[in-house]
Amino acid sequence: MKNAKGIIIGIIIGGVVFSGITYILTRNHDKKLLMTDEEITIDQNINNNQNSNKDNSKNKTISGERAKEIIFEKVPNGNLVEFGYEEDETPSYDGKILKENIEYEFSIDAKTGEIIQFDEDFEPNKNNNSNVKVISEDKAKDIMLKKVGGGKFLEFKLDKENKIPKYEGSLLKDNIEYDIKINAQTGEIIGFDKEKYDGK
Repeated sequence: MKNAKGIIIGIIIGGVVFSGITYILTRNHDKKLLMTDEEITIDQNINNNQNSNKDNSKNKTISGERAKEIIFEKVPNGNLVEFGYEEDETPSYDGKILKENIEYEFSIDAKTGEIIQFDEDFEPNKNNNSNVKVISEDKAKDIMLKKVGGGKFLEFKLDKENKIPKYEGSLLKDNIEYDIKINAQTGEIIGFDKEKYDGK
């Protein structure tokens, strides 16, 4: 009887000890797993941040204000009439700036700030052109006649629609037609062509 009680007590004690050991091992194992998960999570966060920083560096662009500063450095005291951001293979700030009847069309690389397009075009202002001082028609005709050595005018006009106002004339002499253009402000000959007159 005593032996039976001893065996039962031994089994109980053994069971408790085994349970305790199992619990400790399981807890330590879970703790290791938890630590590993945390470490993985930390690593993932670090990697994500690094990737995010790389993406930000790839997508980094100059501000619109900086782009405006760049174009105003190129065309001081101009009047910005168009401006916008174009997200393309090469993102850019595009626009137009007007100064003294000249319209400048530009495109600025949004990543580098480099001006990658810059074109200028004369925008006539009829009110201003009407006030431009030009030489007289008689003076312009005299210049043309001297260039050809005489002749008869077939056509003559003043053109103020371009950047430089000019007199344009066609003269006929010895069956040769002469086309002459003169800077209407200075009297300088800026165009001279001749061809056999076809009678038209």
